[in-house]
Amino acid sequence: MRSSIDQSVRALKADKPPKKIWQESFDYIGPVKYHHRLCDLEDRLPNAADLIDYSLDIQYMKIQPDLLRYLLPVCLKAWQIDLFSGERESAYGGFVEYFSTALAEKGGFADILNKQEHRAVMEFMCDSILDVLDRNNGLHFSGHPISAASPYRWFQAIGTFAVVFPNVERLWSIWWRMETRGHAMGVLQYISTLMYEDSNNPIFDPWTREQGGGPPSLFETEGFIYYQSWRPENSSFLKSVLSTDYIYEALKGAAQILKENKESEVPDKMIADFATQKTLLESRLHQLPMLLSKPLTEVNGWVE
Repeated sequence: MRSSIDQSVRALKADKPPKKIWQESFDYIGPVKYHHRLCDLEDRLPNAADLIDYSLDIQYMKIQPDLLRYLLPVCLKAWQIDLFSGERESAYGGFVEYFSTALAEKGGFADILNKQEHRAVMEFMCDSILDVLDRNNGLHFSGHPISAASPYRWFQAIGTFAVVFPNVERLWSIWWRMETRGHAMGVLQYISTLMYEDSNNPIFDPWTREQGGGPPSLFETEGFIYYQSWRPENSSFLKSVLSTDYIYEALKGAAQILKENKESEVPDKMIADFATQKTLLESRLHQLPMLLSKPLTEVNGWVE
């Protein structure tokens, strides 16, 4: 695995909790105990409700910096557990929504953490997304599958990352080099949402009332991130790199990587469909950076 929570702990100098805890609670109704519980986990996993309470604290209240440094790795590890769970039940799904919202509201806490610390948080989240992409073990999805590497989950994680951190280029460049089979599958899954109408996607079966499904949205995030957009550096990077030629070369590269696997007919079909789908692809490649530059409240989806 690329991601290492131990590296984040070392970067944040977070091996010991603060001697005094003064962090105020967002919903103060008496003596606050969850800060102490989160600082005294030993080898236990944190309680999701405690993590939600703390996420609200760091979104709305004055932040205790040394407590933030100590508890950020705890929060990041719980976020990673949920990310790796994919569409499986995760105890931390609700927490991730609140934590991701706090990250977006506070810009990854760049005004509290120094550059090295902020970079450590960014790299852990980036590398975790690359790790879950590497776990991809199938192209075709019907309904919302019980999958530990569900694109429905990592699409959201990429969206959150791009809102919070200015370094989608690092994530994208490693991913689209397709050094692993899982990364190649992720590239095809991403391309399919650009190339095809929702009802005609060869990877994601159409949405149904009974089973859900359909292609993941390129505009979703993990949290209640309604008023922030992708960072300008990130939408500009996508605009600079995405073209029909770039997509076609990626299709051919993925087909080469997956040619010995049973899924190989999917990239072959996508290559064969490229000419007929090129007009739609061009339209969406033009729209995508502009849509990602807008808050989610202003995005209504593709203009066909």
